[in-house]
Amino acid sequence: MKLLIGSVGLIIILIVGVLVFQGKDGRGYKLLTKFLRPMIPQPELSQFLSANYAEDFKKITKNRDWQWYQPDLVDWKLDGDSLAIKTNQESVWWKNTRGPMLFRPVKGDVEVSIKLNARKASNPEVFPDSAYQFGGIMLRDPASDYILTSENYVFNVIGNRGGEGIQVETKSTHNGWSSVQGTDWATGDVELKIKRIGAEFSLFAKPLGDTDWQLVQEYQRADLPETLQLGIIVYSYSRGQNVVDLNVFFKDLVIHFL
Repeated sequence: MKLLIGSVGLIIILIVGVLVFQGKDGRGYKLLTKFLRPMIPQPELSQFLSANYAEDFKKITKNRDWQWYQPDLVDWKLDGDSLAIKTNQESVWWKNTRGPMLFRPVKGDVEVSIKLNARKASNPEVFPDSAYQFGGIMLRDPASDYILTSENYVFNVIGNRGGEGIQVETKSTHNGWSSVQGTDWATGDVELKIKRIGAEFSLFAKPLGDTDWQLVQEYQRADLPETLQLGIIVYSYSRGQNVVDLNVFFKDLVIHFL
């Protein structure tokens, strides 16, 4: 028993030291959480979705199965059949840094699609044209919210990607390490899709009104559990320059289980 208590105490001291000197994006913290991750049980989720689903955002925003994560980072409202989400301060989904999202759990092999119109909040006729400002969808490990864990997710978004201009950006974050890719896109209007079959995640995009999907990225994520958080996400990030000028209109969310 004394040995166990001593070991736990040593781990706590190590964790505190790593956080103080490196933070959650430091290599030491990520390696530590990678070691601890298999020991952390998955949260018990009773309200996960496992049947085909298509619902308008007026009903979604009143459904208690959908929850906001860090809602103080955005302002939202219903706009006809769309949900408009506007960023009100800097945030980002990158490494172990978390942004806002509207989410609910989904279980098993699934295909999720949604239509988006990304615009400048200051001018609804103009696409985002500065900093890193995106909106889209995410599938995320619910255990990422636990103490002593790192972020694990896959996402598919549209927006301005720094000096690259408008792109569909795809990202896979594994134990706090983010891998990101960009695909040039003509406008801020797009339909996005994530298809999950076991460990394989396929990410697609197509112009609104088109019938043919374009495969933009594939990820192998055998580490992700059967039940994930489906998140509708936005963020504005400019490395502390306070460039926050994004309003994303979401509509026609469709969840199809495979």
